[in-house]
Amino acid sequence: LAQESRLVPPALLNPILASMVLSMLATPFIIMYSNRIVMKLVSSEWLQQSLQMTTIARKSINANKHVIICGYGRCGQNLGHMLEHEGIPYMALDLDPDRVRQAAAAGDSVVFGDAVRLQALMAAGLARASAVVVTYLDTASAIKVLANTRAHAPTVPVIVRTVDDHDLEKLRAAGATEVVPEAIEGSLMLASHALALVGVPMRRVIRVVQDQRDARYNLLRGYFRGADDDTAGEREQERLSTVTLP
Repeated sequence: LAQESRLVPPALLNPILASMVLSMLATPFIIMYSNRIVMKLVSSEWLQQSLQMTTIARKSINANKHVIICGYGRCGQNLGHMLEHEGIPYMALDLDPDRVRQAAAAGDSVVFGDAVRLQALMAAGLARASAVVVTYLDTASAIKVLANTRAHAPTVPVIVRTVDDHDLEKLRAAGATEVVPEAIEGSLMLASHALALVGVPMRRVIRVVQDQRDARYNLLRGYFRGADDDTAGEREQERLSTVTLP
């Protein structure tokens, strides 16, 4: 049409057609690697965060009644696989790029993002989530996640994993729906297996374990310390000691 109307000089027609064909061929690859290309041309913390939020939002745009998993280490991955087995959608946020890349390539619903940041939680669909689970052992970060969740999605339950019961009350005061102290839960599982093996009826074993959870582990909090237990963190925990009365 341009040639018939003599809008383009004949000498320029072929170069223009060639450039149009090349641009059409290059467009899909430019779209595919747009994030990397932009980061090469313009690198800034703000731009990186914007791209992260866009990636998270794009991944979670269709998610509803899903579980947001903060941290995708072994615990987070096990949780994700169990949720998937039950047909429950989830969205995991993790700060290890290698882990995210490998897990995402395997089909896991995980993206690179810092769950401590409100923007990441909102992009992951916090307002539409059915629960938030903090799987990493960092009380300070967990409290930030709790603060953001309680401020912007107060009805969404939050489950927090901890090493032991040292920060149990602090996390509950910060708004945790449930706090799972790993050491005490491990003790409960060990005790339940032992009770079952020595002949205690399974119904009673289950009731004993549930009673301890309902009582916030009161029976199991505090224990007799040994020389190798006297670390800085453990010195602040509840202690048991014997006293001989006259």
